[in-house]
Amino acid sequence: MDPPLDPHHLVALMHKTIGHHHHNVSRHEDVVEKVVGGIIDDSNTNRRTFPILDALASISVSEPRRQVVALALQLRSQERRIRLTIAENDDVKDSLVPYLTRVWGKLRALSDEYAGQRAAGEDPQRWNGFRGDSPSMPPDVGFSLQVDIFREIFQYTMQKNQRRGGKWRHRFAAFMDQLRKVRGGNLHGLEKVLQSAFLGLDHAYFLLSKQSLTEEDWQPIKTIMSVAVKQAKLVTDDNLTCEMLANELKGR
Repeated sequence: MDPPLDPHHLVALMHKTIGHHHHNVSRHEDVVEKVVGGIIDDSNTNRRTFPILDALASISVSEPRRQVVALALQLRSQERRIRLTIAENDDVKDSLVPYLTRVWGKLRALSDEYAGQRAAGEDPQRWNGFRGDSPSMPPDVGFSLQVDIFREIFQYTMQKNQRRGGKWRHRFAAFMDQLRKVRGGNLHGLEKVLQSAFLGLDHAYFLLSKQSLTEEDWQPIKTIMSVAVKQAKLVTDDNLTCEMLANELKGR
């Protein structure tokens, strides 16, 4: 996969989370493009490429068991090229490259919509040479494309996701039942956030388990999943409270 395209179309994957705020990685940072003498640990390069590789690798696994996918990404901004190298512990599936190509193209289209939104701002000239963090986009910008990308990825990774969901669903439900019993049904603070995350993920799992999904089904599923994941992240970000809660219930 070696298209002569502007790397800006990967902006949808080039983000990281700091605290509770989302910051897109600057699109103008210098990246080490030529490595002489072996592997180099460059923080700017890692900051940009690692989230991309993690995301692409996670959506490339479709088998429920024993599939390992490794990816390497080469950015050559002067030539306006991105080269993605794919390796597996078995033969690379014939379906993987066309699938990633479709996702790649849709991410580019989504990035174009984001770029159009920025250009329509009050002062579009301030983006020329901008080196800071890009602002968050309104949730409705490119929403139909986001749903399309979500559907594409889920359908390809369905077997793996169903196995993952099956592993956590019953244990998560049992944990929440125990928590409600201990609290007498009165959950507060982070516990209510945890319950919200569970209900959202469980409902999404139920909807995605349907034999056939219509075009209209995917939008609410995407919305439910997005809200549930945000709630879950609020919980997992508070490591100390999570550990205290787990230890409390473990002793019951």
